[in-house]
Amino acid sequence: MTLKSLINEIHQKWDTVMDPTANPQEWDRELQTEFVGYPVYNWTDDFNYSKCHTYEILLHKGIFYNPGSLAGEERLIRQVGGQKYSILLKLSVVLPYYWSQVLCRELDNNGQVSEQAIEPETPLHVQMLQRAQQFAEYHSFKQLPRNYLSQLVPDIKLELAETGTVTVYNCLFEDQDNYIAPPIF
Repeated sequence: MTLKSLINEIHQKWDTVMDPTANPQEWDRELQTEFVGYPVYNWTDDFNYSKCHTYEILLHKGIFYNPGSLAGEERLIRQVGGQKYSILLKLSVVLPYYWSQVLCRELDNNGQVSEQAIEPETPLHVQMLQRAQQFAEYHSFKQLPRNYLSQLVPDIKLELAETGTVTVYNCLFEDQDNYIAPPIF
């Protein structure tokens, strides 16, 4: 697949880019079955600005409350020892592509939650990232080259991304955020 063919696919699916719909819990059971013992959080609230199913797979075994607020997130980070590691998995509802990465969240010196995408640091990180990718690929999603995500899609505007700033990432995953994490090797 070339970048040009991907942009053509996006243009062909423009109605879906502008109004994505899907069952927000479509992958819940299967992911919970795939990652038994590890909490799987579904962050797919609605499709107003999101164009994907967004899941966070906690890389700490156990039962933890869903950190639905900043205070809950801070409590969870403390509960798991000060650094929370997880897999972020995004499954596009526009076209069959996915994005995955390892995240680390911790409290900075001011007690604020900071997040960064990291390279897998442990065998568990590698194994769980591979399992998330295999899950997506088993369900016919394809991984995009990371450099495609930040490529501009010309002559279009989304609600939150103005013409000239709209990226492949915006069209397939989220309108609201142009941040693309660095590649993971």
